[in-house]
Amino acid sequence: LIVRKLASFQCIEWTMSHLPRIAILGMGKMGAAMALRLRDNGHAVSIWNRSASKAAAVQAQLLAGECHVGESAAATVKATTADATVMLILSDTVTCNEMIDAIVDQLHGRIILNLTSGSPDDGRQVEAKLSVPELGLRAYIDGAYCGPPAKARSGSGVLFLSSSAPEEVDRLTPMLSALGEVAFAGPVGTSRALDYAVVDLALTCYTSFLSNVEMLEREGVDRAQLYEHMSKRIHALPAALSMLHARTEDRSDDAYLTHPVVTLATLHTWWTSRLPYFDRHAIPNAFPRFMASLLERAAASDHWEADVTRMQEALRPSTTIHDAKRPRNDGTMADSNAAAGTPDAVTTDTAQFRNWVQ
Repeated sequence: LIVRKLASFQCIEWTMSHLPRIAILGMGKMGAAMALRLRDNGHAVSIWNRSASKAAAVQAQLLAGECHVGESAAATVKATTADATVMLILSDTVTCNEMIDAIVDQLHGRIILNLTSGSPDDGRQVEAKLSVPELGLRAYIDGAYCGPPAKARSGSGVLFLSSSAPEEVDRLTPMLSALGEVAFAGPVGTSRALDYAVVDLALTCYTSFLSNVEMLEREGVDRAQLYEHMSKRIHALPAALSMLHARTEDRSDDAYLTHPVVTLATLHTWWTSRLPYFDRHAIPNAFPRFMASLLERAAASDHWEADVTRMQEALRPSTTIHDAKRPRNDGTMADSNAAAGTPDAVTTDTAQFRNWVQ
């Protein structure tokens, strides 16, 4: 070995006696952040990027874990152990599939961890491409990183993973935990759906905040008070969503009209009542008008007294709108009457939700 001592670090130049157990293909902001974080925690990595300078910049940092830059994607994977994990952090699924073609001869015995952005269908498409027995792939793990590159660099985000081989996820969790919390969601597709829902919730809250911030500042609302009460509502949000989700099981008109939590008419007034103020003060009104338009679609002219859960008619497929029973994920059937609950139970839930709204 050629050893160069610098400060308290030992920078060990690459030799075949120190094969890494991780290959990372794609040194964009997220890929670079993950490579650096893994190296922070002592993991040796083999990396590659189309623009060699980005990979070189990651290699140049003196960290606990060694770093090898491959001349090609295939060479990068070949330089790892026979059971290594190959992380794909690329721009899109088309590029991901092209990358798989480039490394196909190096996949035997290894694991693919695909963190390329995309939908559940994209994850399944890559899984199908890798399911050819002749490839000898040990396992395919699909995933999504919940958090920006800064979270990956500090190891404070969440890594949502899905696979038909959960035992391999368990085996890799100690290593992947360096990147943040590891959460197994289920079969391929679930991790991406979960990530969409969790991130969208935050982005929707932020969009709503931006829509109102001019009014808040104009009216002199105390920020500390604002954040205090926002925190209370957000803390109660999961329970409120769980209750509303149960009520969406029965999509009949009778169910929507039984003990409404809050009517579409009330919510429509809630959103449109601010429009004159916005117009008077030249505040963009795209967000409240968008919400009002969703309510108008859900009401469909003559359903204004329906429950808020009827908004799903504007946001979900309508093929099961009058079905009394629908299959659950576990294969059992969801009884619409049970979902709606007894009158007393619905009244209790309604009161709890109203407390949350108010």
